[in-house]
Amino acid sequence: MVGLATYTADERFQAVHMNRSEDWMLQIKRTQPTDAGDYECQINIHPLIFYFVRLTVPAWSPRCYVFWYHNDRMINYDTAKGGPGNISGGKRGQDVYVSSLFIRNARPQDTGNYTCGPSNADSTSVIVHVLNGEKRAAMQHDLSPSGALLRVTLDSSLVLCAVLTTLGATSRIASF
Repeated sequence: MVGLATYTADERFQAVHMNRSEDWMLQIKRTQPTDAGDYECQINIHPLIFYFVRLTVPAWSPRCYVFWYHNDRMINYDTAKGGPGNISGGKRGQDVYVSSLFIRNARPQDTGNYTCGPSNADSTSVIVHVLNGEKRAAMQHDLSPSGALLRVTLDSSLVLCAVLTTLGATSRIASF
């Protein structure tokens, strides 16, 4: 960055001049671990003045939002209005977020494609078949490239759970 001009292909970097002051600031948006390192500030007077700053980017996990879909239709979080499912979520461990979809009184019309769509990882889908009668199993078709697994035994409820590793940005579906 020279004067008011910024010379970088990365639009996350910007020189910011503080209003009514002589202060300048290097702003880096959406920092990444690869941004860590030494930065040099030069003040173009004679003799040149150099300031060095070492940037450390702490490991962090972005907030994770999980959206559940049944046959491409978003499942409403508000079950008080008669929705079929109850969605819960919470952090398990340092880098793992778990979201569960619990369907009360599972019926054949609950059969279909279920998708877990986290905000910070790839979506994972599975086709669930809800069967009537004495059979206590369901067929499954894995649609995800990450190798999701779903095993369902039905009494009167169906539980889908997504375990999301936030730093690795991987996801999988499993049942309890």
